[in-house]
Amino acid sequence: WSEFKNPEGRPYYYNSKTTESTWDKPIVLNDVIDFQNQLEHVNKTIHESEKEAKRLES
Repeated sequence: WSEFKNPEGRPYYYNSKTTESTWDKPIVLNDVIDFQNQLEHVNKTIHESEKEAKRLES
């Protein structure tokens, strides 16, 4: 995907492999992978916090 601007300056996105264009910024695989990694980290932190809270309650 590449970003371009129309004559009014509005950005649009073009995929030269598929010849697809869109006004909305496309979600690319790297963005999805980054989000999944962040989500896994958050879930791990929550799980560790819950374990620590239970340990402290004992």
